Amino acid sequence: MLLAVSLMHHPASLGALYAVGLLAAATSRVPMWPLLRREWIVVALFTGVVAAPAMMQRVTPGPILLALPHGFTLSETGVIAAARLVLRAVASVHVALLLTQTTPWHRLLRGLRSLGAPAVAVMVLSICHRYIYLLLRMAGEMLTGREARRVGRVNAAQARGQIAASAGALMVRSQDTATAVFQAMAARGFRGEPKELSPSRFTAADAALVVGSIAFGVAAYLIGGVLNV
Repeated sequence: MLLAVSLMHHPASLGALYAVGLLAAATSRVPMWPLLRREWIVVALFTGVVAAPAMMQRVTPGPILLALPHGFTLSETGVIAAARLVLRAVASVHVALLLTQTTPWHRLLRGLRSLGAPAVAVMVLSICHRYIYLLLRMAGEMLTGREARRVGRVNAAQARGQIAASAGALMVRSQDTATAVFQAMAARGFRGEPKELSPSRFTAADAALVVGSIAFGVAAYLIGGVLNV
């Protein structure tokens, strides 16, 4: 679906593909409101900043679609280009979020490895996913300890110094923890390739899903090409 989204150009085909993604999220019992909020916030903050000026007649010349106050006009060409950019971004983000919310993290990494992703890259993703929560807990413990030992008020200069010292201490602790984790993994037989306790098997249902996904992507691309014509 990501490949189909990247190859489509017509806003109608992108909107239809996004609607299919919403249907997939609904049938997967994914909470819709948090999902929509996350993806549209990302699109509004990044893609919307780029797409909004593109609608202006001065930026993207073309037939005038709408006249705004203070002499601003929207061109039809610019609105179509902005809609294409926004829909492509939101559809891509939706597919990525839907994949991560319906697939366990270790299964997702195993799928990447089976598709030929380097073992080092997969291990980096796996450790980063676990290490984020560990770093947050370590930073929270440091903040709690500092607040428990503080007496009186701290001015801005002292606060900046404490933050810098805490950041340095956190970096040192994270390096020590990374070394200890690697030594523990090596002592338990780790040789660079992660192993699953319950390895997955490629079944007929998986083959049907792969073939159906490819057929869907090809059909969506062909339909998008017809609409462009």
